[in-house]
Amino acid sequence: MTIVQKPPPELTSTLEKAAEFHGHLGPFLVIGVRMGVIGLERVGRPRWDSLTVTASVPLRVPFSCIIDGLQVSTNCTVGNRKLAVRDFPVIQARFKRDDNGHEITVTLRKSILEKLGSQLLQKGLSDDEIRRLAWKIAIISEEELFDVTTV
Repeated sequence: MTIVQKPPPELTSTLEKAAEFHGHLGPFLVIGVRMGVIGLERVGRPRWDSLTVTASVPLRVPFSCIIDGLQVSTNCTVGNRKLAVRDFPVIQARFKRDDNGHEITVTLRKSILEKLGSQLLQKGLSDDEIRRLAWKIAIISEEELFDVTTV
């Protein structure tokens, strides 16, 4: 018998909201959501106005999809000026609480980025295959996906 691992219901709900907002579910959107969830868990859930997020990603698709995942999972958006975005080759998000000074950085591991890049660059990847890859990212352990450092 094969046991299929599923993400926790709260993560599944956030991923569904993110997919609706973004237009589809892809692996980099999931990475952004997971970064946001980890950021909020580690710095604590502040009032919305005391948290700021800085997303550092290559500003081209598919990497920029991370930005939408961060917006949906944290409620820090470009529009409310709580999310800053910078073009950077290393994928990371910095979470800072102004009310207590807690700050962390969540960085996507290079090995995951390389693996994703090789899978996504395959010719003719269907929407279903991209969606399946996204759900795989949803269940990979935090330790395998990210390096988390306290600033």
